[in-house]
Amino acid sequence: MALGDGLTMGERSYRDWGDPPPPEPGPGLGFPGPPPATRRLLWANVLVFAPAFLLWLFATPVYQRVQELLGLSPGVWREWIPWLPLWQLVSYSFLHAITDPFHLLFNLLGLYFFGSMLERRLGARAFQLVYFGAVVCGALCFLAAGLASGDTLPAVGASGGVLGVLIACATLEPNAPLHLFPLPMAIPLRWVAIFYAGINLFMAAVDVKLGGGSGVAYLVHLGGMAFGWGAVKSGLLAFDPLQWWGARRRRGELESSRRDEERLDQLLERINREGIGKLSGSEREFLKRMSGRARRP
Repeated sequence: MALGDGLTMGERSYRDWGDPPPPEPGPGLGFPGPPPATRRLLWANVLVFAPAFLLWLFATPVYQRVQELLGLSPGVWREWIPWLPLWQLVSYSFLHAITDPFHLLFNLLGLYFFGSMLERRLGARAFQLVYFGAVVCGALCFLAAGLASGDTLPAVGASGGVLGVLIACATLEPNAPLHLFPLPMAIPLRWVAIFYAGINLFMAAVDVKLGGGSGVAYLVHLGGMAFGWGAVKSGLLAFDPLQWWGARRRRGELESSRRDEERLDQLLERINREGIGKLSGSEREFLKRMSGRARRP
């Protein structure tokens, strides 16, 4: 599987976060290494699966309790009200079905290819915003349905985040060529995204009709995909929260300085009229504090 690396002008506008993508990998054998944030997520999923597998083998009751506490469990949310296990909105994405290694493998492959593609175009912070936003959005969709229906089975897996990243990539660069073995031709990425969205909508409808016995959390997938699409279309990925917070702080500091200057001018006028002996203790403290600051011209 290989992805096109063309960069459109529209995508360049998303690089204003001050978090440039890592340099493209140099020539070498095999697949190129993933960029840093994608690599950390890949390792995190693998490193969580290993001890979970050992617990399942040698301490099954402990494993079941861990899955109940860290998986996305509507039953736990219902029982613990008003103390909600908010960590489950993210922790479930690091757990995978122990008896189905392909569950983990396909998520790792999707994260490797599409996570690398998105991170190299938008940078680590924007990629992580899409991934974890999709994870949480998918979790909320699944929880809402589970709490309404009385379902208690937990959901696990990174599929919501991975599919959210896939949809974001396809929305940003719909014509990026995707080579799927053994097909002889490249497929535009948008058709892959449309296929995944369509099959998940179809299977979710079938699952609802049959009473939810498939064992697949299609609502997590659909919620994650919806977030990936919305994050691009809404311009959320062009929004830098750190830059916004810094600008907000600077505006607050300027406004505070302006109010201090106005109060200082008023106090100096009072001193000229009535003398400094008429000032209160707090006003004297304010004058003392302001004496150490340079007046603006």
